[in-house]
Amino acid sequence: MLPWQPRLKPARSQNPLRLTAIPISRARKGRKTPNQSQTIFCLKSNPSLHPPRSRLGGCELLRQNGFQAQIGDDGAVFGHGDPHRLVELAIGWTAQVAGAPDVRHGRLIKKKYPPMRLDTFSHIDFQAELDAVAQVIRPHLGEGKVATYIPALAEQRADAFGIAFTTLRGETFAAGEGDTPFSIQSISKVFSLVLALEMEGEALWQRVGREPSGTPFNSVVQLEKEAGRPRNPFINAGAIVITDAIVGHCGAARGIDRLTEFMRTCADDDAISVNERVAASEADYGDRNRALAYFMKSFGVVQNDVPTVLDTYFRQCAIEMSVRQLSRAGLFLAGGGEDPCAGRTITNHERVDRVNSIMMLCGHYDMSGDFAFRVGLAGKSGVGGGILAVVPDVGTLAVWSPGLNAAGNSLAGTLALEMLSDRDRLNLF
Repeated sequence: MLPWQPRLKPARSQNPLRLTAIPISRARKGRKTPNQSQTIFCLKSNPSLHPPRSRLGGCELLRQNGFQAQIGDDGAVFGHGDPHRLVELAIGWTAQVAGAPDVRHGRLIKKKYPPMRLDTFSHIDFQAELDAVAQVIRPHLGEGKVATYIPALAEQRADAFGIAFTTLRGETFAAGEGDTPFSIQSISKVFSLVLALEMEGEALWQRVGREPSGTPFNSVVQLEKEAGRPRNPFINAGAIVITDAIVGHCGAARGIDRLTEFMRTCADDDAISVNERVAASEADYGDRNRALAYFMKSFGVVQNDVPTVLDTYFRQCAIEMSVRQLSRAGLFLAGGGEDPCAGRTITNHERVDRVNSIMMLCGHYDMSGDFAFRVGLAGKSGVGGGILAVVPDVGTLAVWSPGLNAAGNSLAGTLALEMLSDRDRLNLF
């Protein structure tokens, strides 16, 4: 604790959330303790958490007996002056407008209200924005190279393009070929990771890391140096380990069925299925993945029968969806694990935070940093030309264009997301 950080010890009955006011403005140079009247306090339930980056524009203003505070657009509570008064005021506010207080990510959240950040984009006509992006991106369609190492994917039109956006209110907007199914390929790894974590919990991280690889998605180089433990769950080696975990919990015949059921639940659409022709093509030309799997098996990282695991993995990558379905399926990633449209919980918010962070770091292989720099959103790409991107507390974007850049990510899709992020200020940074 910093020497000038106030220690608040209100009675438990008065402060059921154990809230603490954290000063987030720095002391002036040469002064150990900042003037309290010039310090902004951020109300949090866990002092060890970093202060949130909350914007105060358009916030709700709280007043009580001459003291005032503001509710940031992400639910953080800010105020000047006496931190004890800030705690009292915030507790009174939650009791009045939200019923029983709720804390998520260490921040106060209004219950029974739509996500606050979504409201900040209410002035945007998302359908018009998608239409505009689809029009501007047209000269770039056909650029890049369609994946040819899987023959079934090589048949895709390089100039195809579709984009969709689903908000936490359940609205879906689409432009271009929004309803054309395509092979989601590595985007399936996001959903298999969530499912495997639900089955195996944190023990899963003993077999796969959480670090960027800096190498191509099908590289074998790092495995020998690191005892067969893949760097992250989104490169092929890591995804095979994740699939191995699912097979271990479901059995040989049920692995792909369980994953497909999960995808249908997330998308609220029973039409989602595996394209068996693409799966067979992957199996016919999957020797590199076989090498990865058997190498990891020699270290005990892959624990089940390799052919069974790979059959599940090939079919998992061959799941077909449209961008409209994909944006809907990923909605829980923007909603803290909740699917507000279907009224169901997919996973917990801590898990979603971690999955989104890995998407940001590793979701575009050795161009993940470039995607974060240009688009500023957590995203996952696939060599089928699709990209899923998450706008926390707002919604999810899906784009598809089969022409790939040098790293195996959709060239036009990345440009479209960069353009949309720029136009509508979706960039998290």
